[in-house]
Amino acid sequence: MEFSSGGGGGSSGGDHQDASDPHRRKKRYHRHTANQIQRLEAMFKECPHPDEKTRNLLSRELALHPRQIKFWFQNRRTQMKSKWVELFPTIVARARTVEVISSGMLGSQSGTLQLVTWVEHWEVEDKAPIHRLYRDLIHSGLAFGAERWLSTLQRMSERFACLIVTANSTRDLGGVIPSVEGKRSMMKLAQRMVNNFCSSINPAGGQQWTTLSGLNEFEVRATVHRSIDPGQPNGVVLSAAATIWLPVPPQNVFNFFKDERTRPQWDVLSNQNPVQEVLTLQMVLIQGTAYLSSGQNNMLILQESCIDSSGSLVVYCPVDLPAINIAMSGEDPSYIPLLPSGFTITPDGRADHLQAGGADGASTSSNLDRSSGSLITVMFQILVSNLPTARMSPESITTVNNLISNTIHQIKSALNCTTS
Repeated sequence: MEFSSGGGGGSSGGDHQDASDPHRRKKRYHRHTANQIQRLEAMFKECPHPDEKTRNLLSRELALHPRQIKFWFQNRRTQMKSKWVELFPTIVARARTVEVISSGMLGSQSGTLQLVTWVEHWEVEDKAPIHRLYRDLIHSGLAFGAERWLSTLQRMSERFACLIVTANSTRDLGGVIPSVEGKRSMMKLAQRMVNNFCSSINPAGGQQWTTLSGLNEFEVRATVHRSIDPGQPNGVVLSAAATIWLPVPPQNVFNFFKDERTRPQWDVLSNQNPVQEVLTLQMVLIQGTAYLSSGQNNMLILQESCIDSSGSLVVYCPVDLPAINIAMSGEDPSYIPLLPSGFTITPDGRADHLQAGGADGASTSSNLDRSSGSLITVMFQILVSNLPTARMSPESITTVNNLISNTIHQIKSALNCTTS
C-alpha cells in the first residue's frame, strides 16, 4: 500500500507542476515495510475498525503517522468488501461483511494443501418474481447452489495460481508475449473485462433496466449509464440484453461461441469476414482460455471463454493494438478502456433433463452434459456519445435492438433452431 501526502496548489494544477513555484511540493510516497504490513494485518484480524487510541498506539509502535494508519485500515476494509465480487463475479453483485465466524473444519495444516469442510445455511428472500425462463433453473438449485459456488471457486483459484507462476511457459506464450509479466498483465486485463461484463449485466447493480416492448418475439432490456471509470471509455454507454431458450446442450453452445472459426456465423459486426487467432492463454484446467484475434482497422478482439458445471461465459471486447502492446509488455493494464459484450450460457434446469444423473453430483460438466436445453443471454454495450452530458436518442435504441435481434436470429440459424 502507498500513502501520499503534501502537494500545494490543488484543484487546478493538473499533472504538470512548475518546479519553480515555491508553493507546490511533489507528492511523497511511503511504502510500508513487510514488518509494518504484518503487524497491521494481525491487528485487522482482531479489530477491523480500530478507535483513535488504538491507531495512535500503532502509530508509535510502527513509526507511522496516525493518518497513514487510518488510511491503511480504510483501504483494507474496502478490499474486504470487493473481494467477494472479484472472486465470484458471476454470482455476487454486492457484498458486505456483517460478521466473521469460523464455520469451517480445517484438516492438516502441516502441508500446502488443506481439506476444508464448509457448511452454510441460506435463507433467500424473493423480492421480485422469477422470470419464467429461469424458474426451473432456480428451483433446481443449480442457480445458487453449492455446486456453482465450488465450481467458480475452483476456476478462480486456478486463475490465481497462473497469475503467481514464476516460470515461463512457452506453450502459453507462443512467442507472442515476451515475458511472464506480459502474460500476467494480459490475464489481468481479461479478468477485468469479465468483471466489467458481469457487473454491467447484473440487474442488482443499481441500474434501471427498461423493457423495449413490441419489437421482437423475445424480450430486450436496456439501460444507460454515464461512464467516468478510467477503465472504461468516457461518455454515455448503452447496454442491452436478451435471454432465449434453445433446445441445444450448453456444451455445444459454448463450443460454438468460443471457436473463432464459427464467429462469422453470429458476429454481425464482422461482416462474415474470417477471424484469425493470434494468441491463446490457457489459464485454468476447466476449459478457461483467453485469446486475441485479428480484427479490422488496427483492432484486436480480446475474448475470454470459461466453463464449469454451472454454466459458461464467452466475453469479448475490441481493443486497439497500442493498448494490447502495453499489456503484452507487462505494464499496468488498469487504464486500458474496455467495453465488453458477450454471452452467458446455463442449463435450463428442467427436471426431465437433469434426473438421469443421480443425486450425488457427478463430474465437472455433468449438468451441462445432462441438460438438453440452454438459456443464453446476449448482451451488447455500445458507446453512444463521448460527451457525459449527452442524452439517449431513439436511433441508438433502434440500433442496439437490431443488433441483438440480428445476432439472435443468426445464432438460431447456425444451430438449426429457427423454430425455437
